[in-house]
Amino acid sequence: MNLLKQRGIRAMRVVASILALFAGIFFPVSQAVAADTTKPIVSGFSVTPSSLTVGNSFTIFYTVSDSGGSGLWQAQLWRAPDVGGVPGAWAKITTNSLSGNGPVSGSFTDTPTTGTYWYGVHGVDVAVNIGVELSSVKVIVNPVPVADTTK
Repeated sequence: MNLLKQRGIRAMRVVASILALFAGIFFPVSQAVAADTTKPIVSGFSVTPSSLTVGNSFTIFYTVSDSGGSGLWQAQLWRAPDVGGVPGAWAKITTNSLSGNGPVSGSFTDTPTTGTYWYGVHGVDVAVNIGVELSSVKVIVNPVPVADTTK
């Protein structure tokens, strides 16, 4: 290996060591976080009611736990429009901050416009492993009934 290439590799190693040192000082990462590859478990998930009139809210309940060692960070509420009886593109609606290993129970509320939707919940731990519900839930938002003025 030529001398210039050897010096370049040595310089890169020095820079990498300095960056690792500063990252450890300013952004400490515990060994538990680095070693945690276990997804959180979403053991409870329900939506009530299953249908409502526009302007009212759904309540989404969840229970999440983490056994990987890093601890829970967030519960995330996801919603997708219904496309021919299956979920379309999913979008994250909101999050709840969590801590500890759980199980932790909580809820979200959501007030979507008229249509048919699917809800899901993700549990995220500090190591950013993501666990999802076993099955998403389909709900219906009906328009406000029009009063019959012919009577």
